[in-house]
Amino acid sequence: MGVRIGLAFNLKPEAPASPAGADPSSPSSSDDSNGRALRADLTQSDLYAEWDEPATIDAVERALSTLGRVYRLEADEMFPARLALVRPDFVFNIAEGLYGPNREGHVPAICEFLGVPCHASDPLTLGLSLDKRRAKEVLAYRGVPTAPFVLAKSPADARKADLPFPLFVK
Repeated sequence: MGVRIGLAFNLKPEAPASPAGADPSSPSSSDDSNGRALRADLTQSDLYAEWDEPATIDAVERALSTLGRVYRLEADEMFPARLALVRPDFVFNIAEGLYGPNREGHVPAICEFLGVPCHASDPLTLGLSLDKRRAKEVLAYRGVPTAPFVLAKSPADARKADLPFPLFVK
């Protein structure tokens, strides 16, 4: 039968369902194409900026299908159940996540918990990469030179920062 590949992704909410995912008998179909993890209480205009368009998901699926059978697994609240049901040989993760500071690590953490190999970085690495302050602390502890920094949570904190110019502000 070949390799069973889980494709974990987040589909942009404003994007219509992909024709490739429309056939319910296809292993690539999402069980609940309308059940996306949307948060009405989070109003940032770029909240879903890193989520993927259907064309991107289709292109990744086509590339992976040369290796085996691809199962689309939207990384929403039903992802753990879908993953447990499909039990792919490995998961190719392009999901960005939504909730919390460790959002990019959710898919690899669930895969790790269920014993399903997941490509790329582990949950800790992904979580650390989203927290620049913590990443700099870990790097500095290991002797990697980093520029001085401060975490400013308010304009008042920023005014108190005593760092030499030029500065990068994130």
